[in-house]
Amino acid sequence: MKKGVWAVVAVVLVAGAVVIGLWQGGVFDGDGELVHVTAVMPYIPNSEWTGFYAASIQGFYEDEGLDVEFVYTTEGGFGAIKQVVAGEADLGYAASDSVILARSQDLPVIAVYQPEKNNQFCLIVKKDSGYAGPGDLSGTTIAITGAGGPVHIAAQAMLTDAGVELATVSFVPVGGQLIPALTEGRADAIAGYLFSDVMLESMGVDVDIWYTDDFIGNYAVTSVITDEAMIASDNAEGRDIVKRFVRATDKGWKYAIANPESAVDSYIQTFAPEAEAYRDVELEYWRRLVADVYEGDDLASFGNIVPSTWNRASQILFDLGITEVEVEPSAAYVTDFLP
Repeated sequence: MKKGVWAVVAVVLVAGAVVIGLWQGGVFDGDGELVHVTAVMPYIPNSEWTGFYAASIQGFYEDEGLDVEFVYTTEGGFGAIKQVVAGEADLGYAASDSVILARSQDLPVIAVYQPEKNNQFCLIVKKDSGYAGPGDLSGTTIAITGAGGPVHIAAQAMLTDAGVELATVSFVPVGGQLIPALTEGRADAIAGYLFSDVMLESMGVDVDIWYTDDFIGNYAVTSVITDEAMIASDNAEGRDIVKRFVRATDKGWKYAIANPESAVDSYIQTFAPEAEAYRDVELEYWRRLVADVYEGDDLASFGNIVPSTWNRASQILFDLGITEVEVEPSAAYVTDFLP
């Protein structure tokens, strides 16, 4: 046989061995197909999920043998949790306070990876509203994404800290319509996110913004979540899927942090073409997240669980009476799946 033919045969044999190894190692399912995984995001498509989107677009999920489908809920983090524990999604994204609240209700949700180091929640009012701070919001209507979600909890904590009786406040769930609720006068205030800040600034709306960090400290950070059954000690397949999902997600986040413009542009092109109209807002939001929430200049500990934020969340929920028993924070997360 000619030397060149032997070379071709060798390449084919090596390639075959690699594929067999991937099958046996669990990267593909038993039929050599990508494993379908559903991940639920706690809001509508936006650049906050750029790390996930980059992992998909750059092929990091596929490299791990995963076919990841993103679905969405406008009920916030608690909505994502409900889908995960109901088996409607394999993984999701939710804040630590929502996870602890869910666990206080015996919902078997658990966090496995924490991109956020600082929370991004806030209360926002129009500048001409006459309200000088959270303590002035007694008797008002406040728009929230969904009951029990992180912005709802953050608002309750800030108001209680300021001496406001929660019974005097009307919280109105509006899903993804927070900003119109404020600009159209349907609410006196909104319990929003950093994105609300960026969006309102781009619209030229004069507002006052009160971030939770300035009033009650850092406590509600968003993490990748799954159901306890997915990572049970006797569920080798589930544990393997979570491990691969986290590993690919970590690569996606770090890629997007290093390449903000291309990552955001790719997200818009692939997942939200309608966002092209406000591309600069999406990019600014991602940059603010990287600088203020993810602390993207320090990637050495990126994705690690930060216990102090979970401890604070558990204490706030208990003090507010939102949880009847003080949940042990360390039971709400695991560190087995960090890259």
